[in-house]
Amino acid sequence: MIIEEKDKTFLLKNLDKAAALIEADDVEGLLDEIDGFMTEKGYGPKNFEELNELGREAEQILDRIYYNN
Repeated sequence: MIIEEKDKTFLLKNLDKAAALIEADDVEGLLDEIDGFMTEKGYGPKNFEELNELGREAEQILDRIYYNN
């Protein structure tokens, strides 16, 4: 799996299953976990329609992993 070190650090800090998915080279599973994280914690107040800072960072990581793998 191609993943930048800064992205890996973010994922290990914020996703419980990140280490196992990265070790297993499970790109699809990791993308699903990031998507679930964004749904749960990535939207800000005001009707929860727009991504908050955490959500935007997760979205950028998801995009990089998707395009690099």
